[in-house]
Amino acid sequence: CGTTLAACTGGPVRVWDVASRKQVHELNGDRIARAVAFSPCGTKLATVYDYGEADLRVWDLTTGTVLRRFETANRGMNAVAWSADGAHIAPGALDR
Repeated sequence: CGTTLAACTGGPVRVWDVASRKQVHELNGDRIARAVAFSPCGTKLATVYDYGEADLRVWDLTTGTVLRRFETANRGMNAVAWSADGAHIAPGALDR
């Protein structure tokens, strides 16, 4: 199991090292993240945003920078998951 924790609670996504109890990153995505998911290897974090323009971002947890950003016209994104091999990311959305 990993030793990193991430939370989206109405502001930037905060990432902590559980063992040291210290915050290691504050990932500011310009909006409130709706969901987060660690990659299987634990070195990346996927976040989805659905306020204004909907998008999915992949963050490098070593540097705290955005590696990729995918914008979409789909609204209602509220979930995200990685494939077991870390090759694919699937965002989830409300069914309207």
